[in-house]
Formats: sequence, C-alpha cells, structure tokens
Amino acid sequence: MTEISFNGNACIFEDNEGRKSKIFDISYLKNRSSFSIYNFNSSGQLVPEFPQFFKNVLEEIDVIEPKITNYKKLELIITISLIIKQFFYQPLDYRILEVGCDHGTLSYFVAKVLSAFDDKSQLLCLTDQIVNTTQDEWLSKISLLKNTENISRLTTSYDVSWLDQPVYDLIIINGNVDFQHSDRVMKSCLAALKKGGSLICLPANDSFLAESFRLGFSKVKAYNIAKNSKVLTTTPVKQDYELTLANDPQVKFTKAKELLISTVAYLENNLDSNANESLKKSIDRLIQTEKAINACQNAFKQPEIKNKVNILKEVLVNCYVGNYQNCEQSKRCCIKAFQALKQVVSESSEFNY
Repeated sequence: MTEISFNGNACIFEDNEGRKSKIFDISYLKNRSSFSIYNFNSSGQLVPEFPQFFKNVLEEIDVIEPKITNYKKLELIITISLIIKQFFYQPLDYRILEVGCDHGTLSYFVAKVLSAFDDKSQLLCLTDQIVNTTQDEWLSKISLLKNTENISRLTTSYDVSWLDQPVYDLIIINGNVDFQHSDRVMKSCLAALKKGGSLICLPANDSFLAESFRLGFSKVKAYNIAKNSKVLTTTPVKQDYELTLANDPQVKFTKAKELLISTVAYLENNLDSNANESLKKSIDRLIQTEKAINACQNAFKQPEIKNKVNILKEVLVNCYVGNYQNCEQSKRCCIKAFQALKQVVSESSEFNY
C-alpha cells in the first residue's frame, strides 16, 4: 500500500511494492529559513513546532478539497513535502513558479507553506484559462489565505516562453492541466530556472510529459503512487541544459544560420585555390552546413538555400574527384554555383549579409 508517514522528524514515502524512501529529515536539515523548528511553550519548555505545523497542513487538505481522491491526496502531500525540504535548505527570498494552476488546490498549499517559511518569498501561478471572477475556484481558494501579497497569477499560453531570465528557485509543472506541447513547457521551465534550482513534475495522465521529464534530465527521483500517478523531481545539471538547448529548434536554426554565413565567408576567400586540401575543407564545411540546415527542419524562409548548398557541394565534389575536363571548366562551375548560393543568402531577410 502506498503511503506517507511522518514520525516527528522524518517524512517517509512507501510505494506500492513496499520500497521506502526518505523525503526529508529535519534532524539533519540545515535550516536556512525563518521557520523555527523548536519554540518555547507557555511553561518555558522547548518543544518541536514543525510536527504540529505539518500535521495541520495535511489535515487541511480534506477541508480545501473535500472530494480529493486518495491518489491525488498522496500526490499533493509528496509535493508539499518536497517543497518543505527545499525551504529548509534554501536561503530567504525564495521564488516559486507553478505552471498549470487549475482549481487552486496546489497553489493554495504552496502559498501556505511559502508564507510560513518566509513571508517575503514569491509565488507566480501560470494558467491558460481566462475565467469569470464569480466562478474563479483558484481565486476563491487563494483568498482564504491570510497573506496573499506575494502571490500572483498570469494568464498566458503554455506554448510560449514566459521568461528570458532564470529567476526561479523552484518550478512545479502541474500536469493535471492539459499541456498541448509538453516538450515546449519543459524547455520554458528550464529557461526560467536558476542554476541549482529544482523542478517538481506531476505528470498525472500525461504520459508524454512523464517520459519527456525522465529523458530530459540525467538524475530523476520518482515517487510512484500508482500506474498513472507519480511525482518526479530533479535538480538539473549542466549537461541537462546543454541537451535541452541542443534539441531546441530555434537554437538549431541560429546555429545553421551562423554556420552558413561562416561557410560562405570561407568559400569566398578559398574558392580560387586549386589545392586539394583547400577543396576538401570547403566540401567538409558544406556537408556540415547542409546537416545543420536539415536539422532545423525547413525553418529557413528561403527553401532555395538548402538546394543551393547541395548544388555547390556536388560541384566541389566533382572538382575534387576530377570529373571536369579541365581546371577552367571546374573553376567556372564552382564560381557559378557559389554566386547562386551567395545571391539567395543575400536576398533572404534572415541574413544581414
């Protein structure tokens, strides 16, 4: 049976196969938050404060969401526990982004824990739904909180990049909403995450989101609740960022443009050379450029660019293997093919050539 237990110090998760893993243990945590784990009671005795706080938060779940299923409740408890662990470890002025705030249940508990640990920390919730204020479940739940000054909501498309700068310490990807393009959401989250920050993913029934998360990061911790219910978390490392950027179509397009410009410049300076070594380098550059253009999936507005690169490559190959009758013929063919490529590049609005 899948369950969460808390013995006063440690929060333990046990999956349906009986495997146990520790989510956090306050005995060993270095508390950098403003939350006091122990406080003096009215009798002057030092008593633990955190266990009662944690218990109260968990008991409130059924009050805020009376119809919540056991699986969804476990998903929420695990997420809350992972966030608490982050709060203990991190300094103040913590920033959290929730991508996919649906009915406000997760937003409510993230905000509640956030304000308990540091009232200066901030929570931004993203949604793609424009709702009538009188029927706004998210707003109704958030308004139950005592402190809402540092909580905000942004309505936007999940398919666009929200931020150009990495400013968030923790990002929660709430797959309980319907992401049309989970891979784009993942890329945007990584772009908005601070180096050393963490991601928490609730895939729900989105198997593509779960698979994208597992494959996109080198170290993923999974808390498996049921077949279609789990919580995934990771702290991305350098190679994760590099892999995501390498698969980014816009990055591929930029790389192809830069490579094409440098290849054209190289050919302009070396095309007159009859040396086989120079010819071989020109061919290699064109092969790499052609591969880069193919990798960006026809992103160029001028489809002729790809064709002209291929023609010039074939002409140079024929020169290299000696298929032309004489040097003058090969030179004329090379110059003609090169000028055709240079012209189509210069006429494209994508280049300041």
